[in-house]
Amino acid sequence: MLTISGKTKRIKLRGGDMRIALINENSQGAKNGMIYNSLKKVADQYGFEVDNYGMYTAEDEAQLTYVQAGILAAAILNGKAADYVITGCGTGEGAMLACNSFPGVICGHVEDALDAYTFAQINDGNAIAIPFAKGFGWGGDLNLEYIFEKLFCEPSGQGYPRERAVPEQRNKRILDDVRKAAFREDLVEIFKGLDQELVRGAFAGEKFGELFFGKCKDERLAAYIRELMEKKLYGRRWDKPLCERRAACSVVYFRGASALRSEYASGTGRCVPLSILLFLPHPALRRKLP
Repeated sequence: MLTISGKTKRIKLRGGDMRIALINENSQGAKNGMIYNSLKKVADQYGFEVDNYGMYTAEDEAQLTYVQAGILAAAILNGKAADYVITGCGTGEGAMLACNSFPGVICGHVEDALDAYTFAQINDGNAIAIPFAKGFGWGGDLNLEYIFEKLFCEPSGQGYPRERAVPEQRNKRILDDVRKAAFREDLVEIFKGLDQELVRGAFAGEKFGELFFGKCKDERLAAYIRELMEKKLYGRRWDKPLCERRAACSVVYFRGASALRSEYASGTGRCVPLSILLFLPHPALRRKLP
């Protein structure tokens, strides 16, 4: 928050209070908790919200690459599920390049507080990629706090130094026009042109559905992602039946033409009998019985 003439005001960015999304790829997933805590500490001071999309640990079932971090960032920003994305990788370079491969994302490579402030004021982007391994030693958590403080301390796009604001803002508008010409397809069509397993994997995080769908304002994008995820859950990959609670549950295996075996991950639950399975019209109906 800002204190002006004795009054505390929330910083308004992009027409409202800021919502920030945090994305970690697999090589630096183990640092997610520390990164989230540093970001949340600063965001709370400004009255911003933080959505942590993970990865949450290096052992997460959903393993996100830096390319998929870019896909996820593009979906979040274009769907307006968040206003800003914080991501990165070992060097920050791969995540930055992946983010900038999509329309609606302007991602800067940020290593320190000066990078953060000048990127916000001169380039007026909506995402940053941080090196979470390279140069990340003792005091790394403090460096993150300083980065986030300077990134969000003022409304972005005001120019630095201020006397250069007019040409810098003009150049930003030119860049926006160049990117519109370069990205002639909308995001859904771009996603459809990619390997669908790659795209689906970007949305496989444990809390993705909970964080994204209730906030996404692009109905077409949300519908595409829902359909993509349903194909994974309900398609003819019968070795992983749907568990609505994401709890450990029975796994159904087909052996030859008729044999059915259930293996229990936690000793609970039971499979639908084979006699019923054979007559179900769609794999979506093969649910774990209570």
